[in-house]
Amino acid sequence: MRLLLLVLSSPGGHGVTTASKLAEAALRRGHEVIIFFTGEGVENLRRDAEGPSARLLAKLAARGVRVLACRESARRKGLLVEGDLVEGAEMSSLAEMVELMDSSDRTLVFG
Repeated sequence: MRLLLLVLSSPGGHGVTTASKLAEAALRRGHEVIIFFTGEGVENLRRDAEGPSARLLAKLAARGVRVLACRESARRKGLLVEGDLVEGAEMSSLAEMVELMDSSDRTLVFG
């Protein structure tokens, strides 16, 4: 099963933590997981961010989870290139997000 997790909440919220735990559980069951960050959610991907979120997301990316940032949201937050993001994260687009929603078995939103 392909699972798409959309994270809209900033680092102070619980969205990224909940999405990460769900991603880990889905990986253990052999599912494909994609986490897409947009809006305030892209702040979770800041390479220089304090706290556990950045480390946790880098670990998930290393385990095969696609970690994607909306390019336009990232640009508005001053994250201009993939080097500004946690290791393993990639820039993406809202058009790709829509394609992923169409091709995923389940889409969950964490706002």
